[in-house]
Amino acid sequence: MTFNFKSFTTTIERALHLERISRNLERIADLATNIGEDVIYIVEGKVIKHGRYKEGEGA
Repeated sequence: MTFNFKSFTTTIERALHLERISRNLERIADLATNIGEDVIYIVEGKVIKHGRYKEGEGA
């Protein structure tokens, strides 16, 4: 049995590229969440970081 190492290398490169993309998308989502939390704090004075704020509670 012989392997075509060129195609195997291409598969690994594609998988690593997708992994990098997913990591960067997660980072973008985390930053967007932080921006949203900061906007809510600036506008409403509510600290909602890490899900600590519940509706009906004071600031």
